[in-house]
Amino acid sequence: MKKGYLEQYLTSGILGLATFICGYSIVWPSYTIPLFRSDLSPLSGNFTTYHQSLLGSVPMLGSLLGTVFGGLIADNIGRKRGEILSGLFNVLSCALICTARNIYLLVASRFIFGFGGGIHTFLYSIYVGEFSSAAIRGTTISICVFGYSIGVLSSYIVGWQLTYEQGNYLILGINIMFVISMFFVKDTPVYYLKIGKDKEALECLKFYRGTKITNQEVLDEFAEMKSLLHTPQQMILLKDSDTIDDPEKEKLRQTTDVVVINESKANVWKTMISSKPNLRIFAVISALIFLSVSMGMIAIQTYAGILFARAVPNLSSDMCAIAVALANIAGSVLPIFMIDVVGRRIMMIVSAVLVSLCLAALGAVLRWPIAPDWMIPAIILLYCFCFQLGSATVPYMLNAEAYLPEVKSLCIILAYSVMWGANFIMLAIFAPLSELVGLDGTFFFYSGIAAIAAVLSVFVLPETTGLTVDMIQAKFTNGFSQIGQKSK
Repeated sequence: MKKGYLEQYLTSGILGLATFICGYSIVWPSYTIPLFRSDLSPLSGNFTTYHQSLLGSVPMLGSLLGTVFGGLIADNIGRKRGEILSGLFNVLSCALICTARNIYLLVASRFIFGFGGGIHTFLYSIYVGEFSSAAIRGTTISICVFGYSIGVLSSYIVGWQLTYEQGNYLILGINIMFVISMFFVKDTPVYYLKIGKDKEALECLKFYRGTKITNQEVLDEFAEMKSLLHTPQQMILLKDSDTIDDPEKEKLRQTTDVVVINESKANVWKTMISSKPNLRIFAVISALIFLSVSMGMIAIQTYAGILFARAVPNLSSDMCAIAVALANIAGSVLPIFMIDVVGRRIMMIVSAVLVSLCLAALGAVLRWPIAPDWMIPAIILLYCFCFQLGSATVPYMLNAEAYLPEVKSLCIILAYSVMWGANFIMLAIFAPLSELVGLDGTFFFYSGIAAIAAVLSVFVLPETTGLTVDMIQAKFTNGFSQIGQKSK
């Protein structure tokens, strides 16, 4: 293993623990709602359908607000302290759930969870993208995303095997463990550069590169980070008569021959709009995120139990949920090892094509009696596996690595707003669409969306494996098309 990779993998694993918590908590209502409706409910009063919808929808509202505030948090208190704050919100949420005996206190706790989860969803994209080496950036991001699938599976198993109280205290303990773990990692070099702490930024970069000495490789990367944070108008040449007391800064001067002067910051919106390559990248990533959300995972999660029961009547709903979660995990594992070898573009195209074929096959089996019933769960599990291969990860990976540093926070906020908006639209149209064209027709519709994502990826998705931000930006200098462009 190359020097410094271990520190990056461990930090990604700790951040993946927060993603684990998000996955765990998202599916929590699926096995607690039946308890709330029963005579053994820990809540006072009747639990109605209205309350059920609140438990499911309120976290999404909290996540949207958390994503918006995540930009302010990241730039004002830093990535590390922002993640700690996110963890504290989740600790508060879990503590309220452990003690809640009133439905509205439970709903409030779910909102707080959504807010904390939204902050983390925003922050980890920036955090990992800023400390990772270009050669393993895909792997480190995949580790974070993988935590979500593990969280979903763990939540189903806990709901199946433990009591309501035991499960709540377990996830409370995991939240506390995450907050404590975050005190042992460092913030990112980019954040320290943004607030003018060059010495801390250099020390941070050395930590993530696994070295205690300031070698030429570290200085070169440090100089590149500084150059990306400032426009050419903010740079002036150092005169030979300039004196620098700090020997590390003197070495850096010899490497870059420039120094950054403090000027008023350009308006971030103006910077974003004026950079056509960055705008094109944002448009591509936002489109892929929207299409990814629209590929039918919501429908699969909603109807998996019913479809499994049709094929295997004796299979419990718990086993059905665990089977789907295992398929998602299997699909999530491969990108960790393959994404930096095969490449983002290939993984996305292959995933979208396979997802389209799976959804078309599922629609055909539901409409026409052309296959035995056991094919239905087999197709569902294959779909989950293929979706996680690239469609569920690549758009968010690009969201973490492709933007200019000065507009990165804004672009990620807007991209995740597209994601939450797409989730809302899919939830809103699913029921009427199913009534209008049937469940089979709905899956055909989702198949078409996946096919569009595959075609779009062929023409406009760049290969970003091992590339720096400026290299990625250069791929969009002359337009959207990526056909015929070299990978590096």
